Amino acid sequence: MRVKIILSSLLVSHLCYGASPGDHTIELPPTPTPSYLAGKFSGSATLTTNYLFYGISQTTNKPAIQGTFKYQWDCGIYASVFSSSVKFTGPSVYEGAYLELDPMLGFSKQFDNGFGFDIYALRYTYPGNRTANYNEVNLVGIYSYFSARIAHSQNEFATHRPGTYYRLAVDYPFPDCVQIPITGLTAGASVGHFDLPVEAGFSYNDFRIYLSKTISAATKLTLTYSDTNHKNPPYDGPHVILDFTVLF
Repeated sequence: MRVKIILSSLLVSHLCYGASPGDHTIELPPTPTPSYLAGKFSGSATLTTNYLFYGISQTTNKPAIQGTFKYQWDCGIYASVFSSSVKFTGPSVYEGAYLELDPMLGFSKQFDNGFGFDIYALRYTYPGNRTANYNEVNLVGIYSYFSARIAHSQNEFATHRPGTYYRLAVDYPFPDCVQIPITGLTAGASVGHFDLPVEAGFSYNDFRIYLSKTISAATKLTLTYSDTNHKNPPYDGPHVILDFTVLF
């Protein structure tokens, strides 16, 4: 009975006056961030000798500085923005534009069997001329080294008319065993067709081949040859382009 009274007194004392300085309390671990909120930030900065959009120069065949910033959640949703210096000639809807800034929102998945997909929407914006802004949605299907892409806009080149771009591509990273004495090589090729409304110009085909060399974990060089059957020389090809990219 005496033991019960002493234990009861100690319990009441603890509840009323708190733990003594010598007591050891148990700290609960912090609540973990839900897995669907976890993600990764990435980006790149590129110096290119010519910025091509679907095979046509956006810088009148002059160099451009570009940047990409991306945050992708583990669930596959991502948000990114692409930026590039631009330069256009003559009177056009792009007159006065000096910068392209493209925010993007998408969802992508890669499966163990080699299949994957990427669905995203972006808005092409030109701070120097807002009348040139327009939206585009993209669907990309992936299998192993191969990919197929469809890009569609209901307001292609801000003409208020629909346009669709189709592309088939292959990107092959060479295994180290066949790169002696050069390692870190990736080669690729693509062919595309741009179905344009009359208000935006003529429909045309484009193709490219490239070779990329990884210099370090954060840098690479890419050499590209591109051409089209578009009728706006010299900005629609042929082009030989060199890119230097820093990854972070």
